[in-house]
Amino acid sequence: MNNHLSLGHQYGMNGNPEVEAQLRGLENIVEELSHPHITPQRKNEIEQALADFKDQPYSWNLATVFMSMSTNSMALFCSANVLEHTVQNNWTHLSQEERAHVKTFLIHFLESYFVELKHFVRNKVLKVFISIGQAEWRDFFPDFLDLIISWCSNDQLLPLGLTSLKMLSEECSLNRAASLSDAVISRMPRFMTIILNVLEKIYRNARNFGELGIISSGHEASGGPLHAPRSSPADDMMASSFQAQPGPGQLHFNSRDLENTVISLEAIGHFFSWIPLTNILTKDGVDILRTLTFIHQPDPRIGYKALRCFNEIHAQCFVPSSFEGYIHQVLELTFLLLKEVMQSIETNAALNQSLDEQYLEALVEYLRLFVINYLPRLATQFSPNLTEIVFNIMRVADQLPYNLFLGTMDVLNEFIDVLLEDSAQTTIVLKENAHDVIVGIAERLIIKIQLTETSMMTELDDHCGENEEPSEYDDCISRCAHFINGATRLYQQDVLSILGKQFLEKLSVIYTGCSRTVTGPEGPQIVFPVEEDMTYFHYACRDLSAICKLLAMAADVFAAQFETYSAMGKEMLDMSLEVLNEILRTGLHNAHDFISDPLCVQLLVSIEALCPWLRACCEAARKGEQINLDSLQNLVDDILGVIGQTMETARITTLRTAACSLFSVLTATIKAPIVRQAERYSPLVTMLLQMMSNLDPATQILIVAGIASALVVQWDGLNKEDQLWDERSSQLKELVSFASEPLQAPLANGEAPSNFIQACSIIAGICRSFKPERTPAVRQSLQLVQQSVEMAIENVFNFTPYNREESAAVVAAFSTMVKEMQLAIGSSLPPKWTQQLISSIAFQSLSCCTDVNILEEILADVRFYENRLGETINHIQQLIFTLSPSIQRTNISLQRSFAAMIAAILTTRAVNKVEDSIPQLAQLLADLGCSGDLVLLDTMLDSVESFLSQQSQVLIPEVVPLFVQSLSTMQDQQRRSERIKTAISHLTL
Repeated sequence: MNNHLSLGHQYGMNGNPEVEAQLRGLENIVEELSHPHITPQRKNEIEQALADFKDQPYSWNLATVFMSMSTNSMALFCSANVLEHTVQNNWTHLSQEERAHVKTFLIHFLESYFVELKHFVRNKVLKVFISIGQAEWRDFFPDFLDLIISWCSNDQLLPLGLTSLKMLSEECSLNRAASLSDAVISRMPRFMTIILNVLEKIYRNARNFGELGIISSGHEASGGPLHAPRSSPADDMMASSFQAQPGPGQLHFNSRDLENTVISLEAIGHFFSWIPLTNILTKDGVDILRTLTFIHQPDPRIGYKALRCFNEIHAQCFVPSSFEGYIHQVLELTFLLLKEVMQSIETNAALNQSLDEQYLEALVEYLRLFVINYLPRLATQFSPNLTEIVFNIMRVADQLPYNLFLGTMDVLNEFIDVLLEDSAQTTIVLKENAHDVIVGIAERLIIKIQLTETSMMTELDDHCGENEEPSEYDDCISRCAHFINGATRLYQQDVLSILGKQFLEKLSVIYTGCSRTVTGPEGPQIVFPVEEDMTYFHYACRDLSAICKLLAMAADVFAAQFETYSAMGKEMLDMSLEVLNEILRTGLHNAHDFISDPLCVQLLVSIEALCPWLRACCEAARKGEQINLDSLQNLVDDILGVIGQTMETARITTLRTAACSLFSVLTATIKAPIVRQAERYSPLVTMLLQMMSNLDPATQILIVAGIASALVVQWDGLNKEDQLWDERSSQLKELVSFASEPLQAPLANGEAPSNFIQACSIIAGICRSFKPERTPAVRQSLQLVQQSVEMAIENVFNFTPYNREESAAVVAAFSTMVKEMQLAIGSSLPPKWTQQLISSIAFQSLSCCTDVNILEEILADVRFYENRLGETINHIQQLIFTLSPSIQRTNISLQRSFAAMIAAILTTRAVNKVEDSIPQLAQLLADLGCSGDLVLLDTMLDSVESFLSQQSQVLIPEVVPLFVQSLSTMQDQQRRSERIKTAISHLTL
C-alpha cells in the first residue's frame, strides 16, 4: 500500500500509468476503510498511510490530479482533505505559481462538478476554497468575494454561489477579527439582496407553475458530465414528490429550486445569528420569510428553515426601526402559525405528515421566544388574539408527542411567569381577559397528568426505568405543576376548587377499592372481578399522589383562603384520614408497595400541606369567629392517631419519615395549645421517644423537632402547679437524656463520631425551639440542656480527629449546638463555655486549616464570640497564626472573615494581651487590605481610622509604615481616595 501512495513531484498530469496506479491504490484503500468488517489493526494501518500521504511535500499536487481523474466519492474526499491540510499547514511554503494553480483548479472543479458531487464531498472542497480565500484576502485574492457574487448571478452556478455565501458566513463568524470578516459584514446587505431576489424568483415561478398545472421534469438540461453521475440527495429525496398533478393555487418547485431555497434559508439564518440585524433585516425580507414559513410541501425543510430564521430574530428581541408595525406582524404570524397547526390536527386524526418533528420543534422554540420577548410588549396594548394564542398553544400541546408536549409546557410556564412577575402591572388587562383560558388550561393539565385519564401518561409510566431519577413521568408532572401552581396564585378560588374536586374524586375511588380488601393466608389483598379494575385502582393511587403534590405547592394559598375553603378543607382532611385509617387498619400499606409509597406518603404530605390552613382555622376559632374549635380538636387528634398507627405498623422508612415530618410540621405550625389538649398527644410522644433509638438519624431529628416545638407551645401559660408541668418536664428530660450519652462518649481516634454529630443536631433542634421571648419557666427548664452541653465540651476539646472531614463535621455540629444555646438563653450562657469553645476551635484548626468549610466555620464562630474573648485571646492568636499561611489561597469570603477577626482584636481592649504580636497582626491586616478587594480595603481603612481616633497603642513606629504603604497602593480607588489621603496624612504627621 505504501508503494501505491509514494509520491514523486514529477507526476503533475493525468494519463500517466503510474499516477493511475496510485489513484487505484487510493480508491481501494478508502473503500476498504469503510468496510464494516475491517479489523482495528488494518484500519490503523490505512489511517497512518493516509496521514503520511498528507505530509509528503507534493501531496497537494497529486491530490489535484486525483480529483481531476476520479469519480470515487471517498477518494475525492480524501484528496480534498490533503488540500485542506496543505492550506492549513504549508500554504505559505508554496510558491505563488503553485498557489495560483491550486486556486485555478478548485474554481474550475467547483464550477464544473459542484451540483453532481455528493454533499459531503462538495462541502469539503468548498471549505478548502473558502479557507484559501480567508488566507489570501485581500493582497493575493482581491476578487474572491466578487467571484462568489458572480456565481450567484449565474443560474447554473447558483447552488455553488448560495452554498459559498452560507459557508463564508460560518467561517467568518468564527474569526471576526480577520480582515475578510470585516469585508463580509460590509457587503452583507448586498448578499441579503441577492438571496432575497433568488427566493422571490423561485417562489414566483413555483406559484406560476402550480397555477398552470405544469409538472417539472426534476432535472434541467445541461452538458454531459465529465465524471460518472454523482446524484444529489435532494433529487433522490424529492423524486416521489413530483408524481401528482398540482391543483389550482398550489406551488410547484423543481428539484434545483428546492435545493436553492433550502440553502438560501440556511444562509439567511446564519447571517441573522451574528450580523447586526439593523444592517440586513428589511420589510421585504420579513415578507418573503413569512410566506415561506407556511410551505411544507413538497419539502418540509422550507417551512422549518424559514421559521428558524424568525427564531434567530426573536432570540435577539429585535424590532426593526426600518418599518412600522413589526411587533404586530409578529403577533399576526404567531396567530396564523397556531391556526395552521390546529387546522392540520382537525383535518387528520394525527398531525399532518407535512408538519414534521423538526418544524414542530422550531415552532415550540418560536412560541417560547414570542412569550418571553414580545408578549410583555403586546400586553400593554391588549389584543384578543393574545388570549386565543395562549388557548391554541394548549390545544396544540394536547395533541403533541411527549417530547414536544414538554417543550410546549415550557412555553406556557414562561407565559405564567410573565404574568406572575409583572411588578409594573403592564399585563393587568391580559390577566383579566385571560382568566377563563388560564383556568381552563389548568383544569386540562390537572386531568392530563392522571394515568386514569390520558394514554400519554401511561406510556411514560411504562417507559420509566427502574432507577431513572427523575423519570419522564415525574418530569411531565413537574412541568404541569409549575403552570397549575402559577394559575392558582393568579386565580385562587377557581383553580383550588378544581384541585379539591379532583382530590376528593380520587379519594373516593381509592376508598371504594380499599373496601374490597380480603385477608388471606398471604395477608391482605384487594380483590377485583377483573384485572383491569386493579390496574385502574393502581393508577388512581398514583394520580392521587400527583394531585397531592399540587396541593402541597399551593398550601399557602389554601391557608390564605381558609374562610372560603373551610368546608372543603375539612372534607379533604376527614376523607384523607378516613382512607389512611382504612389502609392502616387492613394492613394494605405493607402489602402493596404502590400503596405505601407513593400513596400513603403523599396523603401524609397532603395533610402536612393543609396544616397552614388548619392553623388559620385555629386562630380564627380562638378569636371567636364562626369556626367550631371542637371539630378542629378532633381533626388534630385524628391526625395524631394516624401518625401513631403509621409509626407502629409501617415497614418502609419513607412512610415512617413522612409520618414524623407531619408530626414535626403539625406541632410547629399550630401555635396554640390544641395539640397538647389532644388525647393522643402524650401517648404518641411516649411511643416516639421509645422508638427513637431504632430509627434513622433523619427521622430522629424530625421527632425531636416535633416534640421540642410542641413543648414550647404547650409550656406557654403553665406554671409549676399545673398538672401538665411534670409531664412536659419529663418529656424534655427524655429528649436530653437521649442525646446526652453520645455527647459524653469518647470520640476515639479512627472512629467516625456520627452519633456525636447526631446528638449535637438533636440538642440544637431543642434549643432552636426555645426563643428568648418564651416564658421564664421554659428558659429555666433549659438547665437540663445546659448540663448536657457542658458535658460535651471536654469531649470535643480532647478529640483527636481521624481525618479532616471528620474533624470539620464534629466542630461544625458542636458549634451549631452552642450557638443555638446562646440564642435560647441569652446572657445566662456561662462565659467559660465560650472560652472553652474557642480553645477547641483553635485546637481543631491545627489539623484542618486548609479545609475551606472548616475555615469558614472557625472564623464565623470566633466573630460570633468576639465580645467574650476574655482569657482565650491567646488561643485566638494561635488560631490566626496557624491559618495565616494558607488564608490568601482561600476564597475571598474567608479572607474577609479573617481580616474582620484581626481587626476585632486590634480595635478592642483585648489588644493589651497580645502586645508582642501587634506588628505581625498589623502586617496581616495590611497585606489583606491592599490585595485589591474593596471590602478588605474598607476593613483596613476602618481599623486605621479607629486607631487614629482612639490614639491606639497599635500605632507603634514599626506598624505605621505598614499601613502607609498598603494605603498608598490603593489611592487610585476614587470613592475612597479622600479617606485614604486623610488617613495617610494623619499617620505620617
